[in-house]
Amino acid sequence: MLIAVSMVIGVVNTLAGSGSLVMLPLLMSFGLSPHLANGTNRVAIFFQSLVGSLSYIKGGDLTLNKISWPLAASLPGALLGAYAASKVDADFLEQFIGLLMILMLPLYPVQAQPLAPRRTYHP
Repeated sequence: MLIAVSMVIGVVNTLAGSGSLVMLPLLMSFGLSPHLANGTNRVAIFFQSLVGSLSYIKGGDLTLNKISWPLAASLPGALLGAYAASKVDADFLEQFIGLLMILMLPLYPVQAQPLAPRRTYHP
């Protein structure tokens, strides 16, 4: 059941975003620690981001020149965040994740405005 629900959440996350609002509490309800639930969710997000980025590159909407600096700049933050999350107490992390979910919920229906005209690409 967890695999089927995870696949549905992955599709919803790819199409609409914010799948972590559902996935993290679901994983923790199945008994995963907050650390393991967060790490498991990050693996899924990594692959979704990778496939999405490759699709944009293939479609010509994204070039390696455009993403090299943001990618390089985000790596130290990702490493520091992963290290910090691994050092935080599990009970605190669970409460912190819950608080973040509550704080992010009002932003879910807000539609981001594109910085450039949208182009349709179908891989």
